[in-house]
Amino acid sequence: MTARHDTDRVIALWLTEIAPEGHVDYLDETLGALDRVRQRPVWASPGRWLPMQMTLPRVVVPRAAPYLALLALLLIGLLIALAIAGGQRRVPAPFGPAANGLVAYSNGGDIYTVDPTTGARQVIVGGAATDESPAFSRDGTRLAFVRHQGAGSVVVLADANGRNQVVTPMTPLANVGLLTWSPDGRSIAVTTDDNGDTGSVFIVDTAGPTIRKIDVVGEYEEVQWRPPDGRQLMITARVAGRAHFALVSAADDTVNVLSWPDGNPGGGLRPGDWSLDGRRFLYAAPNGQVQILDMDGGRDVVIPLSHGDGGGYPRFSNDGRQVLFMEFAPESNWLSVAPSDGTRPAIRVTDTYVDGIGTHYTWSPDDSTIAFEPNLGPRVLLDPAGGPASTPPWLTDSIESWQRLAR
Repeated sequence: MTARHDTDRVIALWLTEIAPEGHVDYLDETLGALDRVRQRPVWASPGRWLPMQMTLPRVVVPRAAPYLALLALLLIGLLIALAIAGGQRRVPAPFGPAANGLVAYSNGGDIYTVDPTTGARQVIVGGAATDESPAFSRDGTRLAFVRHQGAGSVVVLADANGRNQVVTPMTPLANVGLLTWSPDGRSIAVTTDDNGDTGSVFIVDTAGPTIRKIDVVGEYEEVQWRPPDGRQLMITARVAGRAHFALVSAADDTVNVLSWPDGNPGGGLRPGDWSLDGRRFLYAAPNGQVQILDMDGGRDVVIPLSHGDGGGYPRFSNDGRQVLFMEFAPESNWLSVAPSDGTRPAIRVTDTYVDGIGTHYTWSPDDSTIAFEPNLGPRVLLDPAGGPASTPPWLTDSIESWQRLAR
């Protein structure tokens, strides 16, 4: 006999010993009471007419469940990231083509913007102060402009809509020229015309904001930040009585005067713009030739003219594939566009002007058109392919700065 059977026998004997003999004295009364109680009808038992699950179903967890849960968490994280990104404004790269935004200009001491798409126009900087020369940052999010104070002017920083203005602490400058933003928006180059022949160059640190003067004599008021990072800027400097191009370090203001092209004692060396990679620089030589300087020591690219005697004041298109410049002949001037590789002659894109053409022309951010304000005559938008010019209703004032937006 096994141990289990021994245990069962012991338990049975123990139950027999403790069990009372006979039956309880109230058993008969209990059975009698039950005989008098009617049985509950069938319909009164919910389990007989309601569908009931009397047992719990077995839950089977698929083996892929942990992976599905992880995937769900990843999807939730992705949706949160997209929501955050959607709340942030997209901005264009500092160089290259961009979408066309608002056009900023000054009129009567106030700063205006106009939307070329809708024609909507508004004052974004008003008040009693005299403000002018607006310039959008290259990402289109900020605006700088000049505010006159007494006999001089100061630089004011603001959002693109003119709000949150911050006046740069500085001694007012006389005859402020152009404001040119660095690629990262940290700095603004400011030029002045000191005596009608030469000028000075200043750098505004927008984070300070502070302003400092570069130890160089400027020959021409335009300056160009070098792509892609803006660590240098090109200026035209007066050195020993001659005009030279010079590279200025944005980090420590070190000035490196270039020995080529040759300096010119009577001016005529006009800066143009940088290629997108920062390896080539567009300029107009004193002899009237439009050229692209290879900064690595290679040969210049010569831009063939249409039929003029010379050219000047060139500008790269935003994509770097075309060059816009002025051509001149005896008693006449016009604008021309040519491919930047020098493979084809330029084509004329404006009428000819007898009394001077001026230098107020610029590519739209998307390169689809050229805004042109001649010295005499109406403001127009030019077709880079040489088609007819147009004068849209919104083009009633100068185009001082065209906002770049993400495409």
